[in-house]
Amino acid sequence: MDSNRTYIEVLIHSLQKKVQVLDDVIALTKEQEILLEKSESMDMDEFNQTIDKKGHLIDQINELNDGFEKLYDRIKEELKNKKEYSMEIMQLQDLIKIVTEKSVKIQVVEKQNYVKFQYYLKTKSTEIKEFKQSTKTVSSYYKNMASQHQGQSYFIDKKK
Repeated sequence: MDSNRTYIEVLIHSLQKKVQVLDDVIALTKEQEILLEKSESMDMDEFNQTIDKKGHLIDQINELNDGFEKLYDRIKEELKNKKEYSMEIMQLQDLIKIVTEKSVKIQVVEKQNYVKFQYYLKTKSTEIKEFKQSTKTVSSYYKNMASQHQGQSYFIDKKK
């Protein structure tokens, strides 16, 4: 009986930790959004750092999910039959609702960031193509100019 209450407290703590980690993911996602909005001067190193940080946070979320599921599977039958845990169960439900809302918020901002990043890649690709084309044109111009003067002789009039 008492161990079940301890397990429930661990579940609650796990969800609270997940809410904190999701808040950190939201902050990093918004940071990425700000970086993408200034695409002309975006610092790719900073953008990559936010991706790395988010990767570590997502790993933490996965660990928390695995631990939560294992512990919940252990006590779920007890929770279904007991009215004495109703307050804790309500707290768990509230935390799950918060986690779900934050997850949806992250997904929405991530989709927006994806569209912005695709636009960024398209503009950079266009810039690279234009640069290559102009380089090719300049190179061709100099080759033509250099070959145009070959074979022609120039006489200098030394009479004054």
